Formats: sequence, structure tokens, C-alpha cells
Amino acid sequence: SKMNVFKSGKYKEGYGTYVWPNGNMYIGEWEDDQCSGFGVKIFRSGDKYDGQWKEGKKHGRGLLEYVNEAKYEGEFCYGKKEGNGILTFVNGDQYRGEWRDGMKHGK
Repeated sequence: SKMNVFKSGKYKEGYGTYVWPNGNMYIGEWEDDQCSGFGVKIFRSGDKYDGQWKEGKKHGRGLLEYVNEAKYEGEFCYGKKEGNGILTFVNGDQYRGEWRDGMKHGK
């Protein structure tokens, strides 16, 4: 499938890449002008999310990497960590378990 390079202010649909004025970039699937399906978003900070999207939000399974800090691999619900996931810090410490509304839940 063709890779589209979307311009600012243009309607985004299908597969393509877009760079926001703030420097964030997304490469992947678009639906109804929003990130939807599978895609990678690279934030200006260097943070990166590779996974499923819905209505412009992280939704489903994905890998979120916080530059020089930690990475989270697991489930998201409308932008927040939700369900099962593993948070691994750069020093090797890990939290494996359940998340609710973006926060650790349980042990």
C-alpha cells in the first residue's frame, strides 16, 4: 500500500506519516483524520509508542518507551495503561501486573 505524507490541515485517511508542528511524528494507519489501527508515534522528547491506536489514542496492545527511563509493554485503554503490562526500568527493575486507569493496581 502507498505511503502518504500528510500535510498540515489536510484530512488523513489510510496509511501514512504526519509531523505535528510540535515535532511529534506518527507513521501508520489513519481513520477519519485520527491515528487508528497500528502505528508508531515518536515524540519530540524521544519517547516512542509502537502499537495499536483508536481515535487518536493508545488503545490495545503496545510498547511505550520513555527515553533513558523505562519501557512499558502491555495493554492500553484510550490513552492510559489498562489491563496487564510490564514496566521495566533502565536499571532492570520490573513491575509486572495489572494496571487501572494508568496506575499500578495490586501488588
